[in-house]
Order: sequence, then C-alpha cells, then structure tokens
Amino acid sequence: MPPLIERNQSGQLQDIADIVANIVSEKTPATSMLRKESEPNQKKMDYQVETYPDASFDGVMDNADVDAFDSVPREEVTAVQQLYRRPWRVSRFADKTKIAGVPKGERGRQRTKALIILKFMVESRILCNADCSVDNGTDTPNRTRGAFKWLETGAQALFPVPAGYRPSSDVRYTGALSSLTEDAFRALMDEAYDMRRGESQLHGFVGTKLKKVFDYFTVRVDAGSANETYPVRTFNAQQESKKVIACVDMLEFSTGNVSLHLSSYLYRTPTTGAKTANSARSGLFLDMDMWSLAYMDAPALYDLENQGGGPRGYADCIMGSKCYNPLGQPVVDTATD
Repeated sequence: MPPLIERNQSGQLQDIADIVANIVSEKTPATSMLRKESEPNQKKMDYQVETYPDASFDGVMDNADVDAFDSVPREEVTAVQQLYRRPWRVSRFADKTKIAGVPKGERGRQRTKALIILKFMVESRILCNADCSVDNGTDTPNRTRGAFKWLETGAQALFPVPAGYRPSSDVRYTGALSSLTEDAFRALMDEAYDMRRGESQLHGFVGTKLKKVFDYFTVRVDAGSANETYPVRTFNAQQESKKVIACVDMLEFSTGNVSLHLSSYLYRTPTTGAKTANSARSGLFLDMDMWSLAYMDAPALYDLENQGGGPRGYADCIMGSKCYNPLGQPVVDTATD
C-alpha cells in the first residue's frame, strides 16, 4: 500500500482563525467634534442671524439734529431634521450557526455593525454637498443640508441663507489642486479675516489629496514658472531616527489658525454613499462655534418582530445640522488635480 499523504486525506477539519479583520477606521471626526444641541421638537429648526454693518465714522456738524436712524437687523435661517436608518436581518439558520470571530452570534454582530454604519451615514451627510428638503408625502423625504451647501455662495433652492450671510467667492477655491499654493490659501484666510474682522480659529476637514497639498507646504514652493519649485524651509531633525517627516496638521497665519483633520466622508453621493471626484480633493474649514448637530432622536438600536424568517431590526436616529452663520469659513471645492 502506498503511504497516505495529506492531499489524499479525507475528513480534514477546516481551520478558521477566530477573528474577523476589518480595515476600515471607525473614526468620524466631524460628528465627534461638532457641538450637540438639546433635542428639538420640530423637523424645521428656525434661528436668527446677524452681523455688524459698516458704519460711517465721518464727523457731525455742530448744532445738527438727529434726523436719520440705523439699526442692526436680524434675519431667520432654517435647518431641517433628517431620519437616518440602517436595517439588518439574519436568517434563523445564520443566527444559530457558530461562526469564527463572532462570539455573540450573527444577530449580535449585525446589530452592532448597523449602529457603526449609521454613524458613517451621519458623518457623510454632514460633510456632503446636498441641499435640504422636506417630506412631500410621495418621493421626497426630510433631508438636512450638507456643509458644502451651507457654505454655498449662491442662494439655496429651499430655505436659502439670507443674501447678506452667504460667503463670497473670495473664500471658496474651485481651481485645480496644482494651483492651490500657500499664497492662494492664505488669500482665503485673509478674506475670512475681513468677513469676521478678527482672527479665525478653524478646523479643516480635508480629503487625502488636499491634505497632501498642505503637507507639501513644508517642502517646496512655486517659483513662478511652470512646473518649477524650490525648497524654502529647512528643519532640524535627529538624523539617527532615519525619519522623513512631511506632515502639516496645523496652519498658523496672522489672520487665523487651522487644525487639519483627514476625512474619508467628504462630498459623497447621498443615494449610494460612494465617493466622488471631489471627495479626496476638497475641504471644509469650519468655525466650530458656528455649527451644531441637533438630535431629535439619538442613535439607537431597535428589534423588529421575528415573523418566521429570523431576527431583524434596525439602527436609526433623527438629526439636523445647523450652521449659525456661514460667513468667514473657507471652502476648497474641486474635482481636478
């Protein structure tokens, strides 16, 4: 009889490691950092906005009576709540089958993952370029306005930001990334300073390609000729560490500071969640005091009745994003390198 070798063996047990590897980060910086408001009780959230107008500082004639009057007017802004939902379901056999790396069973795992994905959905909505809408009873649900649309220079289709509170085109960069030099970004900050009449303390949520542009500020600068750059900064480093460091997480200008945060959830498509050409190239530079998230209903898990096919349920929440005043907050909005 020939010897028994492994490839001819029968009855081999399957060896599956007791882990499930997921490479996707669960961090959602915008959702984590934005202020949370007390629970609203209406889907439409109205609030007021104001700014100080320019005022004449000319002299007044002696003996002149007061015959003209001024005021500081206020205007209303409207935000909308949105329902977010992530359903889950597992079959009866799937629920009872023991799975490697799933100690709590398939039902417990799918419930937990639904809540995590719900968090991604909220983050994507906050950082998108979609406008708000209200339920029309047929095919349009309530939707909250994304930050790119809040900072739009023109009037939005529904509940437009009042004209005097829309950012000017001078704080919105729409050119190719290759032309976004340090001087070009500084110009955005200068304009933001003029709008605010003071320094900006901003948080920048940026895509990977835009972050690379900022990182490159540490190395080279445009020399003024096509495709010509030269080194402008040197750094003291411990050479024994053998590290090359080219990373910018904070930009400091005379007109304000920007803390940078990488994000994978910028400018995604609401209907599919897919990235767009703008996702990696764009960025929002937000004054966190001018934003909040208002949860009508906090994120939670709900179980539905098992109607025979197996356990099922969903995670959901109701949340609306609010921009109190869009002025003085730069935007990089581009789809080209």
